[in-house]
Amino acid sequence: MDTLQIILMAILLFIPACSWKTDADSSKPSVSTDTVAVDTDELNTTVDEDSATDSTTDSESISDTVTSHSDTNKTKDTGIVIEGQLSTGTYSTVAAAWGHTMAITSGGVLNCWGETCPTSKKWPTEELSKICTGSPVTCGLTKKDGRVICWSKSEYDLYGVVEKTPTDDGFSDLSCNGDRYGCAVHTAGSISCWGVDDGSSYDAGIVTNTPKESNFTDIATGIYHACALNQAGDIICWGNDVVDGRTYKPDQIADIIAGSSYTCVLRDDGGVECWGENSSVTNSVTDDTFLSIDSGPSAVCGITSEYKVRCWGTDAEDFPSTSSPSYVSVAVSVGHVCAIRDDQRVECWGNDNYGQSSPP
Repeated sequence: MDTLQIILMAILLFIPACSWKTDADSSKPSVSTDTVAVDTDELNTTVDEDSATDSTTDSESISDTVTSHSDTNKTKDTGIVIEGQLSTGTYSTVAAAWGHTMAITSGGVLNCWGETCPTSKKWPTEELSKICTGSPVTCGLTKKDGRVICWSKSEYDLYGVVEKTPTDDGFSDLSCNGDRYGCAVHTAGSISCWGVDDGSSYDAGIVTNTPKESNFTDIATGIYHACALNQAGDIICWGNDVVDGRTYKPDQIADIIAGSSYTCVLRDDGGVECWGENSSVTNSVTDDTFLSIDSGPSAVCGITSEYKVRCWGTDAEDFPSTSSPSYVSVAVSVGHVCAIRDDQRVECWGNDNYGQSSPP
């Protein structure tokens, strides 16, 4: 066999091998490419980037939206109001709780905003002079005869605060922690406390250890303790929290408040003193002169002599400082604050995950 024949035979053997390899290789990538392309289209159709963005925005909008208010003042990821939200209505009294805010309108009508509001059909029809609210119980003093009225979402009144509310009248001051007990001072100076008193782990001894004297003028309830101011200037405290009382001169104290393991007083000169084991409150009292103060579990807010809102404590760290409007009263709870301005409109800021900072 000569050289030419050898070359021709090699070519004939080589061509089929090349054709088979090329067909096989080209067909495999072709199928694979088509499959990837189809899968990618289906993925993009199901979870389109723009659609995903819109879906997320819509979902967050729905969770943050409260009737008659825009979301422009809220951070979309936390529901925290970064600027105050202002009511359209006018109010005379406001009280704050976890998950809702209760208020009395300028016309004397009760109003509430937030998901944990007590059932509206159980709200009293009488005009109230004072309210205190928690989750889920709210109590008020009737303006006419000083009766205490408490109401709640019935399924959440676990400790019988509503059921055990005193039936007599003539009370002058009121305080409640929302779900376990309430206390009121009678015009004659005696104290009545009601709520859980079964000796369980939820019983702070507030009801069973109520002072028996009849010379008290002011009352404040914390989470596990209560304190009362008597006519001599003594502050008497009781309950499971270790918060001692103090002694002042008669008429030296204008108001007393209490929270989680702390008590504060507003002196008649506008100074504030706080004591107890809650260092976030007791170690950060400001030097401002105050007209009024209010307590949350771990925060205190007050109206200064310049009619501004000042807050301190753990739950107050993210609250904005207010500068332009003038305020006349303030209410603070867990992570949110509502204050009444001099035009009687309510402004709220802080957590709004339940609509508690979106006043109507």
